[in-house]
Amino acid sequence: MKFDLTGRTGTSVASATLKVYCNGASAATPLVIYGFSGTDTWIESGSGSITWNNQPSSTNAVTIGTLNVTAAGWYAIDVTSYVNSQMSGDKKVTFKMQVENNNGATLSFNSRENASNKPALVVN
Repeated sequence: MKFDLTGRTGTSVASATLKVYCNGASAATPLVIYGFSGTDTWIESGSGSITWNNQPSSTNAVTIGTLNVTAAGWYAIDVTSYVNSQMSGDKKVTFKMQVENNNGATLSFNSRENASNKPALVVN
């Protein structure tokens, strides 16, 4: 998911928290959150849009941390350091959520197209 912070002035923020809403979890599952540098030129729809086959590689990603998703509900992670690393550049931040070693568990998260409980980047 991508957030555009070009409307903010300055080259740093006091705090930044990524919030995501899980609407279904079949079992407790660790969810790794990655931040990307220099790979946020992708678009959601239209010619050249992102797909499973052309998604950014995790090789160029910074591991931000892990959320232990256990049930439906809100989950939050501090992303201040990563956001600040992007504020001196194009001020766009891209996150990837990846389940690793899930043993068949399934997770479902709301997207920005949902009517409620959309993912949010809270910046102060």
